Amino acid sequence: MKSLFVFAIIAVVSISAHSSLDEKWEEFKTDYRKVYSYSKEEQMRKQIFSKHLEEIEEHNARYAAGIETYEKGINQFSDLTYEEFAAQFLGENSLMAEHATKIEKYIEKPLRRELAPESFDWSDVDVPVKNQRSCGSCWAFASVASVEYRYKKFFNKSYTLAEQELVDCDVGGCKGGRSDVALEYVRNNGLSFEKDYPYKAVEEECHVPNNEPKAPVTVKNVYKTAKDEVTFKDHFYQYGPLVVYYFADKNFQSYKKGVFMSDTCNLPNSKINHAVLIVGYGNDNGLKYWLARNSWGKNFGEDGYFRIVRDANMCNMAKHPAIYPEVA
Repeated sequence: MKSLFVFAIIAVVSISAHSSLDEKWEEFKTDYRKVYSYSKEEQMRKQIFSKHLEEIEEHNARYAAGIETYEKGINQFSDLTYEEFAAQFLGENSLMAEHATKIEKYIEKPLRRELAPESFDWSDVDVPVKNQRSCGSCWAFASVASVEYRYKKFFNKSYTLAEQELVDCDVGGCKGGRSDVALEYVRNNGLSFEKDYPYKAVEEECHVPNNEPKAPVTVKNVYKTAKDEVTFKDHFYQYGPLVVYYFADKNFQSYKKGVFMSDTCNLPNSKINHAVLIVGYGNDNGLKYWLARNSWGKNFGEDGYFRIVRDANMCNMAKHPAIYPEVA
């Protein structure tokens, strides 16, 4: 009976989607300031948008019926194919996987004999969401955020630090990189304020300004966790936000809200292509989740954040250790 109900909703939604496509396309262009150079390009983008819209409406009918755990929506990526989206906003699978395996050299910080609560998050810590734009520099944004959050929480210091310095001067760039090496760079060299080394979303020659002092931040050590989510939870609760790697699949491209779960992000050939910062965990009507801070601006997901199923190695999140800094 539920399947017939869902089919009926999908049929109605399909008719509605076709009748309002032009209106939604114009609204999309206005909302996200989309301008196309040629009419052929706009037609191509509109076709891609139409396909996304159809998939979104069908998925959301299942969500309304209680079959899916998250809602999809139109966002800034809705005129891109998944291949284009991945090339512009994610790291290369092979490069990210190679980097993540090298995290193994770090030590695990000893845990206190203290039971982590059922839910815990740093949502009260005021560190604005940033936007990496069309550059696979997620690893730099997650690394910087892991430092910014700790200074705000532990010392009540608000610092806006320069991801661009890591992109230019670190081992990494717009095709992916290593958060452990990024944090080591900060430990050895410090890091500029963003105002002195502004973000450009392209990889350039390293040009640290000599006439400006670096931010007063100190990374003492870099630690890893074990490759399991129970350990992730314990380290997060005791030591703060964690940088994690996972595989962002085609479903994630249209994520809007809810607890993300996908049957296409744990396939044998899926590796990792994105890095984010875990800033909380909890339980939503019996469904355990991680709360993560993304770097695609506040228009994506839940005001720049998203939730993803916990303790299921969803999207290969526990395939590699999490990483985090100790600051002073």
